[in-house]
Amino acid sequence: MDNFVLELFQQIGAKEIKKEKLGEYKKLISRIVELSEKARKEGIIALEPAMHKEKDLLRSGLCMLIDGYERSWIMEILCTRIIADNYRNFMKRIIMLQGIKCIHDGENPRIVEERLNSFLWRSIIC
Repeated sequence: MDNFVLELFQQIGAKEIKKEKLGEYKKLISRIVELSEKARKEGIIALEPAMHKEKDLLRSGLCMLIDGYERSWIMEILCTRIIADNYRNFMKRIIMLQGIKCIHDGENPRIVEERLNSFLWRSIIC
């Protein structure tokens, strides 16, 4: 179950990331790392003020984290939203989904950053 995000990503066959989008994804990853650091230091509930500033799937995921949803429910709900959105902004949403999982698990922010950057590896190398 832990690798379902990566499996979903591989099954859909994500295309190479356009360079103009790379900066947007890197900014998103930096934001998730900030949230991860805050959650690790101050606890999940400390993310509530930040949640109100977020949009889209990240806001929904943070809300569910703060409300104490089980990780499996969070992942199922957010994955359903991604699929239902007809793959628009797919990469951004997958990064958000994986970021929420990492924050929920209390992962080290440096590992969170590496994990999220792994979605961009092909574009970073090229």
